Amino acid sequence: TLARSFDSDAIIKNIPKRGYLFLVPVIERDKNENALMSKDLASQQPRVVTALADSENDGRVPLTRSRQLRYIAVLLFATVSIAGTYVVSSWRFSSSPLPKIVKYTQLTNDGLDKRNALFTDGVHVYFEELVSGKAVIAEVPINGGEIVHVSTLFQNPQLIGLFPGTADLFVADVQGVVKTLWRIPLPGGSPQPIGAVLGTDTVWSHDGQNVSYTKNQQHTLVVANADGTSARNIFSVSPGWINFPRWSPNKETIRFCVFNPDIGEGNGTYALWEIGTDGSHPHPLLPTLGKEFQEKIGSWTPDGNNYVFDVLRNGQSEIWSLPENEHWFTPRHYNPTQISNVPISFSGPFVSPDGKKIIVFGKQHHGELVRYDPNTHLFLPYLSGISAGGLNFSQDGAWLAYISYPDSTLWRSKADGQERLQLTFAPTQADSPHWSPDGEWIAYRAALPGHRKKIFTISRNGGAPQEVSAQESNEEGVPTWSADGKSLLYGELRWHPDKIALHIVNLQTGITSTVPGSESLWTPRWSPDGRYIVALTSDSDGLMLYDLHGRKWTMLVKHLPALNEPCWSRHGKYIYFDTTSSDAAIYRIGLHERKLERVVSLTTFPRAQSFGNWLGLAPDDSPLLLREARQLEIYALEVDWSNR
Repeated sequence: TLARSFDSDAIIKNIPKRGYLFLVPVIERDKNENALMSKDLASQQPRVVTALADSENDGRVPLTRSRQLRYIAVLLFATVSIAGTYVVSSWRFSSSPLPKIVKYTQLTNDGLDKRNALFTDGVHVYFEELVSGKAVIAEVPINGGEIVHVSTLFQNPQLIGLFPGTADLFVADVQGVVKTLWRIPLPGGSPQPIGAVLGTDTVWSHDGQNVSYTKNQQHTLVVANADGTSARNIFSVSPGWINFPRWSPNKETIRFCVFNPDIGEGNGTYALWEIGTDGSHPHPLLPTLGKEFQEKIGSWTPDGNNYVFDVLRNGQSEIWSLPENEHWFTPRHYNPTQISNVPISFSGPFVSPDGKKIIVFGKQHHGELVRYDPNTHLFLPYLSGISAGGLNFSQDGAWLAYISYPDSTLWRSKADGQERLQLTFAPTQADSPHWSPDGEWIAYRAALPGHRKKIFTISRNGGAPQEVSAQESNEEGVPTWSADGKSLLYGELRWHPDKIALHIVNLQTGITSTVPGSESLWTPRWSPDGRYIVALTSDSDGLMLYDLHGRKWTMLVKHLPALNEPCWSRHGKYIYFDTTSSDAAIYRIGLHERKLERVVSLTTFPRAQSFGNWLGLAPDDSPLLLREARQLEIYALEVDWSNR
């Protein structure tokens, strides 16, 4: 076979079973005249370059110089054409339509609270939900249908995951601080003990040969063999914690979420990180997204070509996609794309084994303001059940300040909800409003997403907010007023317990002082008469009282886990607070008799968690809470990846 130029002159000859013969002649340069010598090529055999010894000469007529130039031009044209075609095809690939969700299917609709992580074997979806305050493991068909509870015989089961390559469940039996791991065969079979849970957020590699988990109160990420041997610490963070580690399909990478409470640059942020499974090159996955984007949990498609994850932005959780395949003209890890586009917050994505569906939690953010009625022992809608929290009434009871949910904007109105006026606007997120004694000003906290919160005051008639705080490194807590309205009391968040204290800022002079003996205390509240301050210990298991006249601290409540949100009754006779532990409840304690009373249990109350564990009081001192109007449900998002 001969390869020919465009004028049909032979260039290369294929000699069967031996190789190729290059037939282009070599033009010699005259050594004496240093010029090209035109030989009588018609009467002479050409000199050829060949990779074959003793190649035969077929006597073809060699190229003239003009034909050589045309041949070179053809080669250059072909090279440029090929390169151009590759560039265009690569550009078309990188700029092609993005993957899209083509179908949304709601799989559950039972209204029960669902929690932790989702898993699927491609046939069923497995999850935890709360039934009468008790955790159960449940399954639902991946295309929707009846929910079935999986019998485990455990008092407090916790779903860890699926055994790699099977539909068997990994379940932890949680008894206090002790956790034992069991394998539960499905669709039926006896639980098989595996051993003690090595840590929290335990997850196996796709081949089941390795495991990762967190320890030291989720400060350290560990990689080990599946049986727990050869454990290695590969990453640590402090302050903050690690959760939701996930293995890449090729076992080269682990991605996980890091919560950073260091509010020097932000008010507590979540971000996805990745690290080699050998502990190499730990770094944020998407540092260019910005602080207003908070990524929490992700999952790879089975082929490893795409990574899907949730992003919390402006109070709404979205599903995003990140391409993993590398090309010369498409840099890796820098083209994430939002793929969910409906007014439902989707979170916790888990990709099905065939890669066609993303299983997610879905919630339409809406709350219902309720009041606990001590006569009926029921939580009843308050102010028509508006979707708002953070309520605070002026001292004369005429005015109300509150935070709308889920957009976290500050509003004021008459106590009956009339004459509403919006005082702050998105994307600024506000919380914890408190009225000045004269009812003219509102103090509150606010920040842009991803930034540390600061204290502001604003007129009840609106206008420009005025920044109050002077802290430069720590995030301020809830502000409350002195009785004369000249000062504000606030604390700092407890991420660094040895560096926090309570402070009073004089609004006229701007001078800030520290409350004596308040080191390691936080979230203070000033009494209505200005004589007392209550605050929580840094571990939130104690409630302290400070008498400004006697300059003395007293322990009111101790060894009660997860204390939260202290509130003074209208006339300062009682201090209300709640707990957020497994035995959650609302309590109150008398200022003088010091008797602790349990007002109502909250173990089955569905609080709007994304709003925070807020507790308030109505003018008659009955507790106010924000109830989640709709619990999490599970959805299947069918994705078309072909456009990627």
